[in-house]
Amino acid sequence: MSSSLPFSSSLSVMAEHLSFITLKYARPGSCICGFITTDFTRSLCPLHGQPQQHQPITQNRKRHDDDDDADYEPGRKRTTASVQKTRRVRRITSPRRHTVPVRQRLQKQPQPQIQTSPSPSASPPARLPPTPPESPPNRTTFDFCKVDPLIRRLIYQHLLIPRSQTIRFPTKGSSIKPIYLNPELHPSILHVNSQVYREASQILYGTNTFVASDPSQLFLPNGVQGLRRKTMTYIRHLIFKKRASMATLCMESGDTVYEPIWKMMRDYPGFLNLNKITLHREVMRPTDFCLMGLSTYLNKHDAGIGSDECINKRKMLIHAAAKVAYQVAMRDSEFHGLHITLEEEKEYGLTQRALTGNIFQICLTKGDIVGSPANLFLHRTVCTTLWLEREAEIRGAEEAYHEYFERCRPVLRQAG
Repeated sequence: MSSSLPFSSSLSVMAEHLSFITLKYARPGSCICGFITTDFTRSLCPLHGQPQQHQPITQNRKRHDDDDDADYEPGRKRTTASVQKTRRVRRITSPRRHTVPVRQRLQKQPQPQIQTSPSPSASPPARLPPTPPESPPNRTTFDFCKVDPLIRRLIYQHLLIPRSQTIRFPTKGSSIKPIYLNPELHPSILHVNSQVYREASQILYGTNTFVASDPSQLFLPNGVQGLRRKTMTYIRHLIFKKRASMATLCMESGDTVYEPIWKMMRDYPGFLNLNKITLHREVMRPTDFCLMGLSTYLNKHDAGIGSDECINKRKMLIHAAAKVAYQVAMRDSEFHGLHITLEEEKEYGLTQRALTGNIFQICLTKGDIVGSPANLFLHRTVCTTLWLEREAEIRGAEEAYHEYFERCRPVLRQAG
């Protein structure tokens, strides 16, 4: 008996598996009952099994059902009936009042009338008196243009004339601004008004000396073309000063110095009223520099200049000054004197290697310089320069020589 129980249980399990397999692959509505059947497998048979009682599926409530619910509010989670019973709800026991929409209540209320004309009994609003502007304590104002002209001139001189009476301009390509080279200068006073500009510009341009390396560097950043024509007539003294090494200045000539100066005076005739033009050169070289080796090198390459001309610029500057004097004389604005104001050799110890500087300075003037170390005879120097160009067969030199000689013949006869 005990041996038959395991066998019968195994048969029932096998029958259930076979019923599932037969149900999957059988024809619809056919019997799947086998020789071994149980109550469970018989219930699966489509032909002999008992249909199961299915519970009805509750359909979801429609949204319009929620609108009839007084407890429903969109966006809130619905609470169940059991939760509602446990919640304390304050119920209104008083009878419900008859409510009127807000718009109807506002329409029934009397509206205030807006007055379109001022009421005769209404008084204007009180206005506070304007507060006067606060003035600095213990300060008196005055009209600068009505001050005594002598006092105004003293103020202009204090603001526009440095102690050295020179205004320098930076070289080409330099990052230094002119205001840093002239810290004592305050030209902003010229922007006050037209009267102050007229009075102050005469002192600024007529008293100071303007220093630049060449005409293109004058009056930066606007240059010479930025000056007014009348302002140019105030300028009295220009200095063209260069200080550089021998390698930088060795290729200069009298014509390269003279031509930019004359071009400026020709394009801007206001500079013909200059009283003085100064040419200054300072050539720096090592003290132990071999001049004999330089002379040999220049002769070998046929440079056309000697070693002394690379160091001493006397001959070059005299030639340039004479050519400028000739051109100005042809415009009926003659210079009266040619003066060597500085000629020296100076040593410097700025670096580990000692340097020597050869300095030469010459001036063209429309008046005599008192105490000048050397006073060249201007007309004879100009004639000599033109004669040398004539001998070199330079174009136009012959006509220039005869024209200037005839113009200065009376002066040359008096000098003997």
